[in-house]
Amino acid sequence: MTALNFDTIALHGGYTPDAEAHATSVPIYQTTSYVYDSAEDAAEQFALDKPGQLYTRFTNPTTEVLEKRLAELEGGVGAVAVASGMAAINYALENITVAGDHLAAVKAAIQPNSKALYIELIGNPNSNIADLSALAEVAHVAGIPLIVDNTFATAYLNRVFDFGADIVVYSATKFLSGHGAALGGIVVDSGHFDWTQNDKFPGLTEPDESYHGLVYTEKFGDAAYVNRIRYNLLRDSGATLSPFNAWLILLGLETLSLRVQRHVDNAQKIAEFLAQHPAVAWVNYAGLSDSPYYELAQTYLPKGPGSIFTFGVVGGASAGRKVLDSVQVFTHFASSGEGKSSILHPASTSHAQLSPAELLASGTRPETLRLSVGIEDVADLIADLDQALQLAVTES
Repeated sequence: MTALNFDTIALHGGYTPDAEAHATSVPIYQTTSYVYDSAEDAAEQFALDKPGQLYTRFTNPTTEVLEKRLAELEGGVGAVAVASGMAAINYALENITVAGDHLAAVKAAIQPNSKALYIELIGNPNSNIADLSALAEVAHVAGIPLIVDNTFATAYLNRVFDFGADIVVYSATKFLSGHGAALGGIVVDSGHFDWTQNDKFPGLTEPDESYHGLVYTEKFGDAAYVNRIRYNLLRDSGATLSPFNAWLILLGLETLSLRVQRHVDNAQKIAEFLAQHPAVAWVNYAGLSDSPYYELAQTYLPKGPGSIFTFGVVGGASAGRKVLDSVQVFTHFASSGEGKSSILHPASTSHAQLSPAELLASGTRPETLRLSVGIEDVADLIADLDQALQLAVTES
């Protein structure tokens, strides 16, 4: 078969109807265990000499479709689905680090024991855009991988492997599913990074005695990284994605491009509306020409720089709280990337653990409001913000 395009993969990738039921939709295999054909079959699977369904902590047929589909969408060699976005981040880093290591964010900070460069393509909450190609070069000169959290962009807006990234992580809870009904996370391996180029990654290049001396780079080649997560980290700590949640995320993936394009189209219109509103003091959105990230957005996110951004109301934090209490279509909740639009005050919720100085250093002001723009009719969203802003400045 010829190579398929993005929208076709989102509907069909990773799944062939089984020989018995011929189901057009991916079945939910709500099981913990699987019957082995023989004692030899079981032994070969547990020795990782033969592919198969070991146990749902490692693999599950429903979850496997999600993993294969995400790997195809990203252009990677494999993926592991886990129970949450935080589990994905943890496994992506724990897979190549040991006690005493640290992470670096800029070239000057990279030390001999640095193991990875970890970034968000689109930052939360301020819509800052990372310079992928430049950061990939910095990481690779240092002999370490670039790990990118692509939650807010998804592969529809940017396939980060095309710009030099090595590993991508997701909170699948957000745009990948789009409905807010399931927690999940994904780690996708590009297969491009050479883990044997130096001695920084012994977990991948030295014998794993728990598998009788198996060496992941020898056993799995380009897919060593993703297989070590599955057969070592998932085995030992078990942040397994439930088959039902995998199925829910798969349903969301089928409409990913349609939804994300509507998200970014709505966000652009709302950002432009807020930028000219007399009750708005400032707007941080990389789709606006006065944003310091505008040029990077044109390079890396030409379809749109996501749909999550921040703004501040004239009158400061007290006026912002009035906006929160006055919206009627926007919903006040902490997650993002759902079909429903949400509004949040990061300083008192998602970023409340930071000190005032740390908040300012992160670009989060006391008056900052974060929007996650959904797929409702944009006229209704604009009207809702307008009435809330008018109330806020009138009553402040």
